[in-house]
Amino acid sequence: MSRLGRTGIVAALMITSGCSERLTCAGTGLIRVNPSEATVRIGETVVLRFEEGETPCGDRNPPFRPLPAAWTTADTLIVRVDASTGGVVGLRVGDARISPTPDGGLFTTVHVR
Repeated sequence: MSRLGRTGIVAALMITSGCSERLTCAGTGLIRVNPSEATVRIGETVVLRFEEGETPCGDRNPPFRPLPAAWTTADTLIVRVDASTGGVVGLRVGDARISPTPDGGLFTTVHVR
């Protein structure tokens, strides 16, 4: 195969994979609740964060930025949640599921010990 033919194949692969000629790739959108799980004692507080970020190809520690959230839980006997700040206070021993979104599809678990 000629040099021009090989160059054309490499360029086609880079275009179809979303990579530029420096081999940096288009990112994938990510959202997360941080921390993904927490343990507190009765009376202690943990602050949850709802975050979004993008991950360029090969980046295992992408930067994340905060998203607005309306924190909710059905486990109000176990924890008290500040809907705007994400602050969670342990009230009784147990496990509470807390979500930054109204549908509850994304959540974190806080264990009160």
